[in-house]
Order: sequence, then structure tokens, then C-alpha cells
Amino acid sequence: MQYFVQKLPSLILVIANTRRAKNGREHFYSTQAYLLKHPSKQGCFRLIKQGHVVVDLRMHLKTNGQVRNRGTAFRIAEDNLLQCFTGENQSPVMGKGLLFPDGMEDGAYRTARRRSLC
Repeated sequence: MQYFVQKLPSLILVIANTRRAKNGREHFYSTQAYLLKHPSKQGCFRLIKQGHVVVDLRMHLKTNGQVRNRGTAFRIAEDNLLQCFTGENQSPVMGKGLLFPDGMEDGAYRTARRRSLC
């Protein structure tokens, strides 16, 4: 659990609606966002006991026969993710400049981009 706390001390969870543009690209409409802090050991263990945590062994063979091992991952559905953090530190965050520093208006459909927020 200590490794989890160090690896993911906080997280921004964005809830969005999606649609496909005519060119096939997926666009997202942000409806809610939450800043989650302080992982909860009890919440994580509860999800494991209830069977909501899936272990994903991310390993495969390349076409040249080499093994590609990307490590073990633990997957949790977004619906259950809130239980992994303490409730008193879940604060709603939506606002220009915080999640969308490119100046786009909040709530506008936009194409997903990978971006580091920290």
C-alpha cells in the first residue's frame, strides 16, 4: 500500500460525455472533475475483497520473438475509483486554467490530448 501512496498520491478524475466527429475522431465534453487526494487503504482493500480490482499482466511476445513486459497493473472501474481515496479530500474542480490551460471554454467538446497536469 505504501508503494501505491507514493506512486499515486493524488489524481484528477474527469467525467465526460463523448461523441464521434465525421472524421472518426472521438471528442469529449467535460461535465465534472474531482481532485482526489490521500489514498485509502481500507477503501482499496474493500474493493479487492468485493472483486472490483482486476490484475492485468501486461506482457506479450513481439513479432521477432522477444518478450515485452510492461509490468503488472491493477485495474479499477471509474465508478469504484472514488473509494480508493478518502472522502474528505474529494473536491470538485472545474475551471478555465486548471484543467484546460489552452484557454478553451469549459464544457466545450474537445479532442483528447495526453497532458501532464503536474
